Amino acid sequence: MEKKIKMGAQEKDNQDYGIYFLLAAICGIATAWVITGSLLWIFIGALIGLLVAGLFVNGIVKGKRAD
Repeated sequence: MEKKIKMGAQEKDNQDYGIYFLLAAICGIATAWVITGSLLWIFIGALIGLLVAGLFVNGIVKGKRAD
């Protein structure tokens, strides 16, 4: 029974990080669309947003939760 509780808490942590990636992709798309209006740059903006979100989650968010 203890394992189920721990896995549930671990799955909850993974779901919390997903919102960062979703918001980063949306903001990257919106920024690229407003600045350039090009479809290629919209995809690049989403990719850059996801990379920044990955750095943010691994460097800042997980670091604070480990304390």
